[in-house]
Formats: sequence, structure tokens, C-alpha cells
Amino acid sequence: MNRLPPGELAMLRTVRADSPEAEQLRNAAYAELNKVLKGARPQEYGIALRALSATKDNSQFTPVTIYSAKMDDGNLIELAVSPEKLAEALMIDVDVAWNWLRFVQHEVAVPAKPKTSLKYPRVGIRSQAVLDKVLDAWRELVARRSWADDPAGEGIGEEQAPAVLDVARVEKAAEDAGFDLTPAREGNWLVFRSSAFSAVLGVLAQAGDDYRVGFSDAVWGQKVAWDCGAEAPPDAGRWVAIVDPVCGYDALHAMLQRAGRLAHLLAGEAARQFAAEVEGLPTTTEAERLVVQRVGQDIFRKSLINYWQGRCAVTGLNLVPLLRASHIKPWKLCESDAERLDVFNGLLLAPHLDALFDGGWISFDESGKALVCSELSLEQRAVLGVQPTWRLADVTDLHRNFLAWHRRGDLRKMKPLPRRWHRLPMLCENPARLQGQRNQRIQRVPRSPPRARGAGCSDRMDGIHRERPSSLETAVIAWKTIKP
Repeated sequence: MNRLPPGELAMLRTVRADSPEAEQLRNAAYAELNKVLKGARPQEYGIALRALSATKDNSQFTPVTIYSAKMDDGNLIELAVSPEKLAEALMIDVDVAWNWLRFVQHEVAVPAKPKTSLKYPRVGIRSQAVLDKVLDAWRELVARRSWADDPAGEGIGEEQAPAVLDVARVEKAAEDAGFDLTPAREGNWLVFRSSAFSAVLGVLAQAGDDYRVGFSDAVWGQKVAWDCGAEAPPDAGRWVAIVDPVCGYDALHAMLQRAGRLAHLLAGEAARQFAAEVEGLPTTTEAERLVVQRVGQDIFRKSLINYWQGRCAVTGLNLVPLLRASHIKPWKLCESDAERLDVFNGLLLAPHLDALFDGGWISFDESGKALVCSELSLEQRAVLGVQPTWRLADVTDLHRNFLAWHRRGDLRKMKPLPRRWHRLPMLCENPARLQGQRNQRIQRVPRSPPRARGAGCSDRMDGIHRERPSSLETAVIAWKTIKP
């Protein structure tokens, strides 16, 4: 038996016991059950184990009472169990509580007659061996939070319902991830909420070591699933996006941590942090405004590193010191701090991509595929390493709103030359190959004597003779000079 603190032993001694053996079994049952039902109230003939209500603040109720006096003949102790209250205390279905109670009454111990006006069913325990089996079944119930109806008396263990969610571990993981409010039970779903964001997450245990995870927001759920290598298709039920299955507790733990972190980002954590850090900073001069801007851009960069998990949104480069936090809509053109620090108003990009994107030379379409500005020649694209395979690793509707603004060309609206976007792959998928073909048509000839000013035009310039371009080259030249 677990050693009890002196204060609890003193409390238990105030409860009557029909024999020293009954007192010993009562104390052993109390030590185990009180690990979960953390509250006790001594009565004349028994000890009532208490639990906090999940629906009424600061209220308590009694799922189990351990009696050590005034019992049926032959019983050393009796457990009076309210299946409805036990279900609330353990956050399980009432049917599960009833299945467990019937099992311990008929397959492990014996039923006993109710002796109070509440008429709660009782379990009669007549020996230490029987108590050990009852407590084993209790631990099984607490660990599994599930119990199959077992009328044949096949017992517990492998024949019982398959192992499911270890609620205590999952609750701790969810709390560490920022779900700090008391979990709730909605049917078989364990539901987590937070005081820092409005998003809600649910976990449902399935057979074996599999779980379902539901998300109250589609963008949030799909991003979490993507980051964890899973999919979250839309659902028409309680959850708008569901990941099914999540295989194993380790995968579930990682998904909960990622979900909590992303929920903070999507709830505007960056804007709140920025407001707190710049509160009281002067903004009267240009230099002071630049200081405030640097604070915001540093917060914005950290948010993008978190969202994109330290990888370039296009190439996957994971060298964080080199990556740039690139605004889609520039800081100075944003209408509010919330827009400036919106994680969907930015991309984490490698340096060359950041320069191209920030200057308006490339953009991305609705599906995330790269677009190239028509002012950028094929030769320049080849030198810059523009690739036909470039596309965003992930793009949401919130990204698309900002990307639509970027494609309108507002970044370079002062340029006199209009531009048009072209999808990659380009007309020639290998610009270097085209350049090689053009070089083969350049023939060097002896330099001819200079002609008098005003003489007719010559095809010879500095000793270089150019042949008439091929049809392919003509098409490329025409394509580059398209005007809207």
C-alpha cells in the first residue's frame, strides 16, 4: 500500500471500520482512488472521494464513496459508485462507466445492496486479492478512458477494448502548447481551448494507437497538417478540418505542439508583441520612426521563421541566417500595424528570391506557381537562375489576398514601361541552350575600312556580322516586347 501523509491518516481514523482488516483495505483503496479523485470528505461510515465539476465553477461532487462499516455480511469494504458522476469526473461516456461498474461487480467482486437514499450501486470487496483486482481494473479505466461490455467475464487486458488516449499525457501536452483552459468532453472528443486565442482543437481516440485531431479553423488545421506531413480535408461536422489518422502518441504530441504555436501566430501575437515593445517610443523624427520599424521587422521575421519552420518558402533552404523576411505588401504601404505584422503578408525567402520578389521582378499566382516579369529577358533569367519549378511550398487564401495586390504591379508603378506576368516554364525552358544557338550564328569577319560619315548602313559593326534571326529567335524577341 502507498504510504499516506500523517494528515490523511488522521482523517481516515475518524471514519468507523468494522475491523482492522477493513480499515487496512479502506486505506489502500483510498490511496489509489485519491490519485485521480483529488478530494475527500470523511463521513461516519465511509470516506467520500470528491471531484471538481467541469460545468459549474468551484463546485464538487462525489463519484465514489468507500465504506468500511455497516455493510453486507462478508464484505470488508464496499465502494458506492455513481456511474453518471464518475463519467463526468473522468470525462468518459456514461455507458463506459456502467460497463466498468458491471464488470467489477460481477466478474471481480460481488454486488452489494445500496444503503442510502441515493441508492448508488455498490461493489462488495471481501479480501485483499479482490481489492487488488478491483484497483487493477480502476487503473485500466483511468488509462484507457474506455471499457467494453464484457458479460462473458473474459477479464481485462488484451481482450478488453483496444488501448486509446492516455488522457493525462495529452492534457499535459496540450497545456504546454498553450491550451490552458480546462479540457471539456463533447461525446467521445476531448476538447482543448486557450485564453490566448479562439481556435479550438479536439482529440478522439481510436482503436490501437491511432487518433483523430479536429480543428475549428480550416487554414489553421491544413497548415498544421502540412507541417506534420499529413492532410486535413474539410469536414461538415463539428470540426471544419480533421486529420485522420494520427499514428502514435509521439505524432499526436508533435501535432499538438505545432497547433498551439501556429494558433498564437494566427491570433495576432506579433501585433500584440509589437504594440507592447514600442509603447512609449517617440516617433516624431525619421530616425525615431526607423527604430520603431526595425522593432516591428524583427518581430515579423521571427513570425515568418516560425510559420515556415526556418525554410525558404520556395527552395526549402534551411540556413536561417541567410533567409529574408520579405513583405508582400511593403511596410510603408500597409494601412495598420496588424497588416504590417500579418504572417500572411510575408514570405521567408532566400536572398536572391527576396531581391527579385521585393523588386517586383517575380510574383506567384493563385496556386503558388512562380510568375516572371516580362521586362526580365531570357538571358537575364538564366544568369539569375530563375527556375521553371519555382513555386510556394504552401499558399492559403489569406496569402492569395496579398499576392493579388503584389501582382497588380504597385511596387513598380512609377516605371514608364508596362509589364506583363508570364508563367514558368517560359517559352524556352532552357535559356542557356537558346543563348548557345545564337552564339553559333555569330561569325567574325575581317574588320573593313571605316566608311565616310553619312554613307549607307552596314551589316558589319566592329568586325561582327550578324545573320538574320531564325523564326524561333523572332518569336522570342516578339514575346519579350509584348505590350498590353
